[in-house]
Amino acid sequence: MSADPNHVALSADERINRLEQQIADNQQQTQQQIAEVLKLLKQPTPTNAPATPIESNPSPELIPSFVSRRSMLKKAALATLGAAAVWETMPSAKAANGDNLILGQTNSSKYTTSLSSFNAGTTLEVFNSGYNGVDGSTDIGYGVKGTATTGGGVYGNSGSGAGVAGTSTTGSGVFGISTSGSGTSSGVYGKSSASNGTGVYGNASVGDDSYGVWGVSTSGFGVVGRSSSNSGVYGISTSNSGVYGISSSNSGVRGISTSGSGVYGQSSTSVGLYGEGLYGALLQGTVAPLFLNASALSTPYADTNGHFPGELYVDSSFGLWYCTVGGTPGTWNRLAASVPSESTSAGSFALLSAPTRFIDTRPSSASYTPDALPLTATELATYGFSGTNALTPYSSGGGTLPSIPYGATALAGRITVLNGQNGHSTTSGELKVSNVLPPGFGSGLIIWGSTPASQILPFVLGLNNTDSPGTGVMYFENTSSADTIDLIVDVTGYYY
Repeated sequence: MSADPNHVALSADERINRLEQQIADNQQQTQQQIAEVLKLLKQPTPTNAPATPIESNPSPELIPSFVSRRSMLKKAALATLGAAAVWETMPSAKAANGDNLILGQTNSSKYTTSLSSFNAGTTLEVFNSGYNGVDGSTDIGYGVKGTATTGGGVYGNSGSGAGVAGTSTTGSGVFGISTSGSGTSSGVYGKSSASNGTGVYGNASVGDDSYGVWGVSTSGFGVVGRSSSNSGVYGISTSNSGVYGISSSNSGVRGISTSGSGVYGQSSTSVGLYGEGLYGALLQGTVAPLFLNASALSTPYADTNGHFPGELYVDSSFGLWYCTVGGTPGTWNRLAASVPSESTSAGSFALLSAPTRFIDTRPSSASYTPDALPLTATELATYGFSGTNALTPYSSGGGTLPSIPYGATALAGRITVLNGQNGHSTTSGELKVSNVLPPGFGSGLIIWGSTPASQILPFVLGLNNTDSPGTGVMYFENTSSADTIDLIVDVTGYYY
């Protein structure tokens, strides 16, 4: 027999490819037929249909023709579904535009696939016991985008991992929009019921311009935090800003709390709360604009930390200090008194509650102070007025005596000189008082001549806080070559 010139032998691979294409075409045609059958089954029953159900075994003559057609359609649908189940196990082309969505495979389309439900409940529920329930990613838009008019645009719940996790290379990993504007709906809503859990957690670990949570607003608030019992917004950073917000016309960051802190800042190595602008900080309060809490020390001079000029310090008694020279502990000026008895004093001068006698060397006097002795001729005496070795003031009525705290830089009061004691002939002399050694020419305070007399002079003189560590001292020198003199020193106040 001669060969058919129109017949071309096919290889095994070519025959397989043709068969696969035929199977795919048949599968698509079958799916379209199934859709048509299901559409016909949903049509309403004809008006001449019986009002009561047909018996399970009716006589053939009682079965109207339309019943037979619907039964045949059902059987045909079942048969077709059975065939589709067989074909489903065979290799299949990916779903394209207009095709059914095929589970277990990657589906591609350049048009939107929409799934809607108008009943209460969940439209689409996806469960995965091993990893992500829904995984969304994109190169230029949003991996997952949710929109809601009254509720949450995207809601995620997880027992141990992320409720909603989104990743994007150039856009937002998760982006939510809510249009109700009532303050109760959220574009993105995060909730945690664990004691140490986080409702919404943002993490950025690369670059100075990266932010764990970034809020931007052109007319409202970039980030708003509310809390009924704790901090509205709480930010922690080991090397940069704990919370950073930007707004072109309102607050970059605003926190509201009914019983805790509206905004709380904490840093382990830097500034807990930092403000920069035309004014670094604008404070307003219903009780007071600013509250500075007390430290544990009675004075900044007892602090072992290094300080810088410009610092304000509140001591344990709520005295206010200002640092003028940096160091450890630095140099401080007291702006307001801390001792309760001096609470009416202002600035660096502290007025004692009453003039207090610290020195009276007359043994016969009722106000005699045994800590101080008369000054013999040419004697140089050192008296302590503050700190650990201070003189004990005289008290006529008992009770708590006023004292001068260590760190005071000067005293104000009056000095009385009584010369010619114990029958000595009275010659000329001079009393020098100074806070440095030796007392110089400018430290002469009282000069007396050949006639015995009592002289009283007010003074404001400095204290030395370095020669005798822990004690503020003052030096008194009697320049007379013959006279022993008595001293009376009354202090009315001191300077810091």
